[in-house]
Amino acid sequence: MSSTDTWACLDRTGPVATITLQAPTGPSRINVDSAREWLAALREADADPEVRVIVNRAEGPVWSAGGDLPAFRDHGEEAHDFVREIGSWINAVVALLYESSKLTVASVHGAVAGGGLGAMLACDLVIASKETAFTLGYAKLATNPDAGVSWFLPRIVGYRKALELYLTSQRLSATEALDLGLINYVVPPEELTSATGNLVEELALLAPNAVASTKQLLQASESSTLERHADAEIRAFADNTRSSTFAEGVAAFLKK
Repeated sequence: MSSTDTWACLDRTGPVATITLQAPTGPSRINVDSAREWLAALREADADPEVRVIVNRAEGPVWSAGGDLPAFRDHGEEAHDFVREIGSWINAVVALLYESSKLTVASVHGAVAGGGLGAMLACDLVIASKETAFTLGYAKLATNPDAGVSWFLPRIVGYRKALELYLTSQRLSATEALDLGLINYVVPPEELTSATGNLVEELALLAPNAVASTKQLLQASESSTLERHADAEIRAFADNTRSSTFAEGVAAFLKK
């Protein structure tokens, strides 16, 4: 299979794994093949003990235009089963992006829509080109959000704003998305690649065990009491002191 026939390519350089989403038949659409290949690349990167950061970028005019609408149309009355099949793959992608002990980064451009928004929100950090546009678009299709969008969105922007974004299918600019907390950084289009590289280079220097425990604590905080959470914090802190990176960090901090 040639690179032009694949939907996701994995490249590893030291502690950084980069997954490049490609679109042989469309603008990084989400379908069975693309989600399956994305998941396979993610699993391979996640299982590599040398990898600390997983970058998700895309070729073509957009990062992800969401679901494969022509395929939905072509399946007609069988669209129900087709969508369920896609869901089994893209849901696993979203879960791994969110739950991985590695840091997951989305480097986005062009447009992020529909299910692509769910995958982007599942990542730990998002860096976006200034020209990127963001939208749900589901209301116009007479359906509800998928790929975790309705789980992530209210946690980030609140119920009312999340519902508003669904009802209006508002097109958000990168600056607006930044203000809402949907993304972390906005850079000029010509600087997206270099800015992503600089960010990831810094992230890869962090202690992986400390990053993993912090991710787990932050993700568990909403469903935990203060007492249980504080206990989980101190236990994780104590465990992290067993790592050589802790002693190195203390020594470096004191030296300053």
